[in-house]
Amino acid sequence: MQIVATHLSHGITSRSAESAQRQLAAALAFSDEKADADSPALRFFACDCNLPKDLVGETVAQESPEFIDTFRALNPDDLGLTGGQDVIVTKDPERPMMTERIDYVLGRSGSCALQLVSSRLFLDEPILFGPDFLWASDHLGVLTTVSIAGC
Repeated sequence: MQIVATHLSHGITSRSAESAQRQLAAALAFSDEKADADSPALRFFACDCNLPKDLVGETVAQESPEFIDTFRALNPDDLGLTGGQDVIVTKDPERPMMTERIDYVLGRSGSCALQLVSSRLFLDEPILFGPDFLWASDHLGVLTTVSIAGC
């Protein structure tokens, strides 16, 4: 099984989105190159992409179209917003917590068939930490469950 994960840059310069898109393309190419050298049964690509969803989809479609957006495949009507919390230490923020979808789990078959079982957001509630609430991260997690077939 091949698992590649990356965290792309954002907001550093006026060209950060362009840089992140190129980084995403390079990471996908790295994944493909490694798979060509040693064909895995399954492949996964996880990304805190920090890119607008249209740029993520466009880049994946151009660079490695066999990858499936696991969350979108199983939740076509859910926005899947994972990033954008403004206050991460209170249970009731002043604005909606999640404003953008920037976290992804992509999957694709290798020598085995990839069957998606479920994909959901998690870490979506704060926990009581002393007198305050604390979130696990400034993002929600994406949890995908798969089944392997045809090996």
